[in-house]
Amino acid sequence: VEVVNKIVRILDCFESGGLLSVTDLARQAGLPKTTCHRLLQALRANNMVRKEGGMYGLGARPFSWVWSQVMSQPGRSFASPTLQHLKDVTDMTAIFCVRQGSFRIVVAMEEADQGSHRFVDIGQVAAIYAGAPSKVLIAWLTRHERDKIFRGLKWVSLTPKTLSRTALEVECSQIRQRGWALSLGEREPDTFSVAVPVFGCDGGVVGAIAVTGSLEVY
Repeated sequence: VEVVNKIVRILDCFESGGLLSVTDLARQAGLPKTTCHRLLQALRANNMVRKEGGMYGLGARPFSWVWSQVMSQPGRSFASPTLQHLKDVTDMTAIFCVRQGSFRIVVAMEEADQGSHRFVDIGQVAAIYAGAPSKVLIAWLTRHERDKIFRGLKWVSLTPKTLSRTALEVECSQIRQRGWALSLGEREPDTFSVAVPVFGCDGGVVGAIAVTGSLEVY
């Protein structure tokens, strides 16, 4: 179990993207450099990490897992016509997201021109506590269910406008009352999103449909 925990700590270091040295990984993961190096070799042998020169990055295997999960989501087919319509009438990128544990994943998208900065894509994984789609996906859960999701989660302020846990709880109540969520620079400082829930047959939220774009055009 401890070995698994160490591996997860190493893989978490790649969350921000880019390449890292063994020294960087050992420091961020809080591991001895020799231990980190040994685990990196095992991860590399299993395509969990890749090596470029003396630096390491995330390997292909985790991406294949995420992609298979994305492509198997049943909501992809029924969401597409709605996303296309939203893109046409708003000239904004329209996305359909689902929740996986403490993250949200984009499983379908109709893309408008996002300019030089492409801030969303199919398969993108993001924190469940920031951004309009994420807030919609948890707003209809009970407080106990939200506490369970956030237990053990490292709450990081992604931008100066990322909500605190207390502020998010207040906003969840407001979202349930009005039926939609708005984010202005909560996940990325220069983007906005507006989202509504998609309800299943049992009345629970199974996904979120959103439009998103640059704050310059909001």
